[in-house]
Amino acid sequence: MAVFFFVWLIISLFFFIIELAGITLFFFLSCACGAIFAAVSSLLALSLWVQVLIFFSVSILFFIGMRFVFNPYHYEKKSTTPVDLLLGRRGLVVKNIVPGMMGQARIGEEIWAACTFNNEIIIAGEVIEVLRVQGYHLIVKSIDKL
Repeated sequence: MAVFFFVWLIISLFFFIIELAGITLFFFLSCACGAIFAAVSSLLALSLWVQVLIFFSVSILFFIGMRFVFNPYHYEKKSTTPVDLLLGRRGLVVKNIVPGMMGQARIGEEIWAACTFNNEIIIAGEVIEVLRVQGYHLIVKSIDKL
């Protein structure tokens, strides 16, 4: 049984070196951890099939766990760009918005170029809501005409 212990340690070292050699998304590091657990199971005098089962099980569990821990794209990031902060905000039309022409809308203290979502006419003084930002102008809809 001591032979299997050293075989598993060599396999673990092999996987660890491969992981250090390139970008493999922690796959070979997971296999190295599985081989270490299999080596420990060989010291407990478990059969070879149980050791192989432990190797594969631990490798898969470590791979799944490492993907969640080390993957920076796993977590949903909230957008904090100034443009995205405009979405859903309400403002006031300061220059008429007519189909085919830009108008102007005040959102907070800033005045933005604006056009309508569904080619409606929005008169100055009406309340609008920002639906999206396209380039340097806002796509808006009137709140007064619900």
